[in-house]
Amino acid sequence: MPVCLAIDTSTRHTGLALQAGGALELRRFSAQRNAGELLLPAIHELLAACGLGPQELDVIVLANGPGSFTGLRIGLATAKGLAFGGRAALVPISTLEVLAWQAPTRQGHVFPLMDARRGEVFSACWRRQGESLPPVSEVRRVPIPELLASLPADALLLGPSLLEQRAAFLDAERHPQLAEDPDCQLALPWLLRLGERRWERQGGEDPDSLEPDYLFDFQPTPGKVRA
Repeated sequence: MPVCLAIDTSTRHTGLALQAGGALELRRFSAQRNAGELLLPAIHELLAACGLGPQELDVIVLANGPGSFTGLRIGLATAKGLAFGGRAALVPISTLEVLAWQAPTRQGHVFPLMDARRGEVFSACWRRQGESLPPVSEVRRVPIPELLASLPADALLLGPSLLEQRAAFLDAERHPQLAEDPDCQLALPWLLRLGERRWERQGGEDPDSLEPDYLFDFQPTPGKVRA
Protein backbone atom coordinates (compact mmCIF):
# COMPACT_ATOMS: atom_id res chain seq x y z
CA MET A 1 0.00 0.00 0.00
CA PRO A 2 1.47 3.40 -0.99
CA VAL A 3 2.23 6.12 1.53
CA CYS A 4 -0.24 8.80 0.52
CA LEU A 5 -0.61 12.39 1.77
CA ALA A 6 -3.69 14.50 0.96
CA ILE A 7 -3.75 18.30 1.27
CA ASP A 8 -6.79 20.56 1.20
CA THR A 9 -6.32 24.34 1.31
CA SER A 10 -9.18 25.07 -1.08
CA THR A 11 -11.84 25.30 1.65
CA ARG A 12 -12.33 27.13 4.94
CA HIS A 13 -10.76 24.37 7.03
CA THR A 14 -7.25 23.40 5.94
CA GLY A 15 -7.00 19.63 6.07
CA LEU A 16 -4.33 16.94 5.93
CA ALA A 17 -4.69 13.18 5.66
CA LEU A 18 -1.93 10.60 5.76
CA GLN A 19 -2.41 6.96 4.81
CA ALA A 20 0.49 4.69 5.69
CA GLY A 21 0.68 0.99 6.53
CA GLY A 22 -3.09 0.64 6.61
CA ALA A 23 -3.52 3.47 9.15
CA LEU A 24 -5.25 6.79 8.43
CA GLU A 25 -4.36 10.02 10.27
CA LEU A 26 -6.36 13.24 9.84
CA ARG A 27 -5.59 16.83 10.82
CA ARG A 28 -7.67 19.99 10.44
CA PHE A 29 -7.07 23.62 11.34
CA SER A 30 -8.67 26.92 10.39
CA ALA A 31 -5.77 28.80 8.88
CA GLN A 32 -6.91 30.75 5.85
CA ARG A 33 -4.80 33.78 6.75
CA ASN A 34 -1.63 32.08 7.94
CA ALA A 35 -1.83 28.72 6.17
CA GLY A 36 1.47 29.51 4.47
CA GLU A 37 3.20 29.51 7.84
CA LEU A 38 1.39 26.54 9.38
CA LEU A 39 0.93 24.08 6.53
CA LEU A 40 4.44 22.71 6.00
CA PRO A 41 5.25 22.38 9.73
CA ALA A 42 1.91 20.59 10.19
CA ILE A 43 2.82 18.15 7.40
CA HIS A 44 6.23 17.42 8.93
CA GLU A 45 4.60 16.93 12.34
CA LEU A 46 2.03 14.53 10.88
CA LEU A 47 4.72 12.53 9.09
CA ALA A 48 6.93 12.41 12.18
CA ALA A 49 4.03 11.16 14.30
CA CYS A 50 3.85 8.18 11.95
CA GLY A 51 7.61 7.67 11.92
CA LEU A 52 7.97 8.92 8.36
CA GLY A 53 9.83 11.61 6.44
CA PRO A 54 8.88 13.49 3.24
CA GLN A 55 11.18 11.26 1.17
CA GLU A 56 8.99 8.27 1.99
CA LEU A 57 5.85 9.70 0.39
CA ASP A 58 4.63 7.84 -2.71
CA VAL A 59 1.63 10.01 -3.59
CA ILE A 60 0.61 13.59 -2.79
CA VAL A 61 -3.06 14.28 -3.47
CA LEU A 62 -4.14 17.91 -3.70
CA ALA A 63 -7.63 19.45 -3.64
CA ASN A 64 -6.90 21.75 -6.57
CA GLY A 65 -9.94 24.02 -6.69
CA PRO A 66 -12.06 25.87 -7.20
CA GLY A 67 -11.65 27.63 -3.89
CA SER A 68 -9.75 30.29 -2.02
CA PHE A 69 -7.24 31.93 -4.40
CA THR A 70 -4.61 32.33 -1.69
CA GLY A 71 -5.30 28.88 -0.26
CA LEU A 72 -4.95 27.19 -3.64
CA ARG A 73 -1.60 28.88 -4.28
CA ILE A 74 -0.27 27.87 -0.87
CA GLY A 75 -1.46 24.28 -1.21
CA LEU A 76 0.00 23.82 -4.67
CA ALA A 77 3.33 25.46 -3.78
CA THR A 78 3.65 23.17 -0.75
CA ALA A 79 2.71 20.06 -2.72
CA LYS A 80 5.14 20.95 -5.50
CA GLY A 81 7.95 21.48 -2.99
CA LEU A 82 7.36 18.06 -1.46
CA ALA A 83 7.15 16.41 -4.88
CA PHE A 84 10.33 18.06 -6.17
CA GLY A 85 12.18 17.18 -2.97
CA GLY A 86 11.33 13.49 -3.10
CA ARG A 87 9.91 10.79 -5.33
CA ALA A 88 6.18 11.32 -4.74
CA ALA A 89 3.69 11.59 -7.60
CA LEU A 90 1.51 14.71 -7.51
CA VAL A 91 -2.20 14.08 -8.16
CA PRO A 92 -4.67 17.01 -8.36
CA ILE A 93 -8.37 16.37 -7.67
CA SER A 94 -11.27 18.77 -8.20
CA THR A 95 -12.65 20.06 -4.91
CA LEU A 96 -16.15 19.83 -6.41
CA GLU A 97 -15.62 16.17 -7.33
CA VAL A 98 -14.68 15.29 -3.76
CA LEU A 99 -17.78 17.07 -2.46
CA ALA A 100 -19.94 15.20 -4.97
CA TRP A 101 -18.64 11.80 -3.82
CA GLN A 102 -19.24 12.61 -0.15
CA ALA A 103 -22.88 13.61 -0.78
CA PRO A 104 -25.28 11.76 1.57
CA THR A 105 -27.43 10.20 -1.12
CA ARG A 106 -27.62 6.94 -3.08
CA GLN A 107 -29.67 8.20 -6.03
CA GLY A 108 -30.22 11.47 -7.87
CA HIS A 109 -28.38 14.54 -9.10
CA VAL A 110 -25.69 16.07 -6.90
CA PHE A 111 -24.63 19.72 -7.19
CA PRO A 112 -21.58 20.63 -5.07
CA LEU A 113 -21.19 24.39 -4.65
CA MET A 114 -18.26 26.70 -3.96
CA ASP A 115 -18.79 30.41 -3.42
CA ALA A 116 -17.71 32.58 -6.36
CA ARG A 117 -18.82 35.88 -4.73
CA ARG A 118 -21.22 38.50 -6.12
CA GLY A 119 -24.18 36.13 -5.80
CA GLU A 120 -22.55 33.44 -7.94
CA VAL A 121 -21.30 29.91 -7.29
CA PHE A 122 -18.98 27.43 -8.92
CA SER A 123 -20.89 24.23 -9.57
CA ALA A 124 -21.18 21.11 -11.69
CA CYS A 125 -23.54 18.16 -11.71
CA TRP A 126 -22.97 14.48 -11.01
CA ARG A 127 -25.64 11.76 -10.96
CA ARG A 128 -25.44 9.23 -8.15
CA GLN A 129 -26.44 5.71 -9.15
CA GLY A 130 -25.62 3.42 -6.24
CA GLU A 131 -21.82 3.02 -6.25
CA SER A 132 -21.27 5.01 -9.45
CA LEU A 133 -21.14 8.78 -9.85
CA PRO A 134 -20.76 9.81 -13.50
CA PRO A 135 -20.41 13.53 -14.28
CA VAL A 136 -23.36 15.17 -16.04
CA SER A 137 -22.05 18.69 -16.69
CA GLU A 138 -18.85 20.71 -16.77
CA VAL A 139 -17.88 23.09 -13.96
CA ARG A 140 -19.29 26.57 -14.47
CA ARG A 141 -19.61 29.87 -12.68
CA VAL A 142 -23.30 30.66 -12.46
CA PRO A 143 -25.60 33.19 -10.69
CA ILE A 144 -27.66 31.53 -7.97
CA PRO A 145 -31.07 32.38 -9.54
CA GLU A 146 -29.94 30.84 -12.84
CA LEU A 147 -28.74 27.71 -11.05
CA LEU A 148 -31.98 27.35 -9.12
CA ALA A 149 -34.05 27.69 -12.29
CA SER A 150 -32.17 24.84 -13.96
CA LEU A 151 -32.15 22.28 -11.13
CA PRO A 152 -33.83 18.89 -11.66
CA ALA A 153 -36.45 17.84 -9.12
CA ASP A 154 -34.14 15.36 -7.37
CA ALA A 155 -31.19 17.76 -7.00
CA LEU A 156 -29.19 17.75 -3.77
CA LEU A 157 -27.04 20.82 -3.06
CA LEU A 158 -24.04 20.72 -0.75
CA GLY A 159 -20.74 22.48 -0.20
CA PRO A 160 -19.20 25.48 1.55
CA SER A 161 -21.33 27.91 -0.47
CA LEU A 162 -24.40 26.83 1.50
CA LEU A 163 -22.99 28.65 4.52
CA GLU A 164 -22.31 31.92 2.70
CA GLN A 165 -25.43 31.85 0.50
CA ARG A 166 -27.90 29.78 2.56
CA ALA A 167 -30.51 32.55 2.77
CA ALA A 168 -30.61 32.84 -1.02
CA PHE A 169 -31.36 29.12 -1.34
CA LEU A 170 -33.92 29.04 1.47
CA ASP A 171 -35.78 32.07 0.09
CA ALA A 172 -35.99 30.63 -3.42
CA GLU A 173 -39.45 29.89 -4.83
CA ARG A 174 -38.22 26.48 -5.94
CA HIS A 175 -36.77 25.32 -2.65
CA PRO A 176 -34.02 22.78 -3.46
CA GLN A 177 -32.92 19.96 -1.18
CA LEU A 178 -29.97 21.18 0.88
CA ALA A 179 -27.41 19.08 2.74
CA GLU A 180 -27.99 19.20 6.49
CA ASP A 181 -24.47 20.43 7.28
CA PRO A 182 -24.09 23.97 5.85
CA ASP A 183 -20.40 24.11 6.74
CA CYS A 184 -19.72 20.90 4.81
CA GLN A 185 -16.05 20.25 5.47
CA LEU A 186 -14.28 18.45 2.66
CA ALA A 187 -14.13 14.70 3.39
CA LEU A 188 -10.39 14.03 3.51
CA PRO A 189 -10.77 10.22 3.23
CA TRP A 190 -12.63 10.76 -0.06
CA LEU A 191 -9.88 13.10 -1.28
CA LEU A 192 -7.33 10.39 -0.52
CA ARG A 193 -9.41 7.66 -2.13
CA LEU A 194 -10.05 9.57 -5.36
CA GLY A 195 -6.41 10.61 -5.62
CA GLU A 196 -5.15 7.08 -5.12
CA ARG A 197 -7.58 5.76 -7.74
CA ARG A 198 -6.39 8.36 -10.27
CA TRP A 199 -2.74 7.63 -9.48
CA GLU A 200 -3.30 3.92 -10.06
CA ARG A 201 -4.94 4.64 -13.44
CA GLN A 202 -2.71 7.36 -14.86
CA GLY A 203 0.07 8.29 -12.44
CA GLY A 204 0.80 11.83 -11.36
CA GLU A 205 0.93 15.23 -13.07
CA ASP A 206 4.01 17.20 -14.07
CA PRO A 207 4.63 19.56 -11.11
CA ASP A 208 6.21 22.15 -13.42
CA SER A 209 3.06 22.66 -15.48
CA LEU A 210 0.36 22.08 -12.85
CA GLU A 211 -1.75 25.12 -11.96
CA PRO A 212 -4.72 25.54 -9.59
CA ASP A 213 -8.25 25.49 -11.01
CA TYR A 214 -9.10 29.10 -10.18
CA LEU A 215 -11.86 29.16 -12.84
CA PHE A 216 -11.66 32.96 -12.99
CA ASP A 217 -9.04 35.68 -13.14
CA PHE A 218 -8.00 36.95 -9.73
CA GLN A 219 -8.66 40.66 -9.24
CA PRO A 220 -7.14 42.07 -6.06
CA THR A 221 -9.13 44.55 -4.03
CA PRO A 222 -7.76 48.07 -4.65
CA GLY A 223 -5.95 49.47 -1.65
CA LYS A 224 -6.78 52.76 0.00
CA VAL A 225 -5.13 55.80 -1.50
CA ARG A 226 -3.37 57.89 1.09
CA ALA A 227 -3.07 61.63 0.65
